[in-house]
Amino acid sequence: MITDIAHYYRSIGTRISVRYPFVGDDFHKTRAGIHAGGLAREERIYNIFDTGKLLKRPPEVVITDKSGAEGVHLWVNNFLSRHGKDMVKKTKMVKIMRW
Repeated sequence: MITDIAHYYRSIGTRISVRYPFVGDDFHKTRAGIHAGGLAREERIYNIFDTGKLLKRPPEVVITDKSGAEGVHLWVNNFLSRHGKDMVKKTKMVKIMRW
């Protein structure tokens, strides 16, 4: 319901800061490779409740110069909807990560 209320306020022209807890655009995003690595290993460490289920906003990775190999690895797998044992291995993405 919180996310739906935020969408409503945006639809009527209310500006919501990207940093606001739960409703800001950056609330569920990480740019740091070390956090992406933690999310890939054990989401509960970086996400204390299921934001995808409760807020319709699962964790996301934003690629920047700070993302590192871990960030790229998680972003690619999220983009391809691969999780767990179906994830593309890091060794398959060496060229992308170096770039």
